[in-house]
Amino acid sequence: MTSIVEDRQRLDFDASWRVLKWDEADEFVNGLQPALHQLKGGIKAADVVGVRSVPRRERTLLIAEFKDFDHPDVPPPRRQQVACAAVSDELTRDIVRKVIDTLSGATFAHDAQRQRCGDLEGWRPALGRSTTTLLVLVCIEVPATQAVAALAWTKKLQQRLRWLGPRACVIVTTSARPFNGAVIAYSVS
Repeated sequence: MTSIVEDRQRLDFDASWRVLKWDEADEFVNGLQPALHQLKGGIKAADVVGVRSVPRRERTLLIAEFKDFDHPDVPPPRRQQVACAAVSDELTRDIVRKVIDTLSGATFAHDAQRQRCGDLEGWRPALGRSTTTLLVLVCIEVPATQAVAALAWTKKLQQRLRWLGPRACVIVTTSARPFNGAVIAYSVS
């Protein structure tokens, strides 16, 4: 099992996945980011990319993003502001941009030595197939006061990413309703 952790949020993957902390990967940090830093707003990176390979089945690509707007360390005077950010149009735009930039980056990026890590080997060939599934998993923690608004926000995000096509699945998960499949599990500590 492989785990990727960001602060108190965690994704666990079974052995069928090859996953990479994309926003810390050499391909992004030393390859793509310096090459495209001059773009307005820079280049964005999702937190995690992955490829699931199972014999005699089509591959699944993963783009995952962690967002924690309900962290206990948020100072009380900022809690309302942070809670509002959890369901904002700005967050929707940020995630859409991360999906676009990550799709391009994970497909074409190389590290400073012009190499690609093994975890990305299956990405490019899978992306070109019409049978490949793309899973966009947004792991978001919101205050209880935003639970109803988060449902509307989720629908808006899914609508904004509909251009990904019929083989894409956009899932928003929280610790209150965690995504737990046989191959991926989300949790918060």
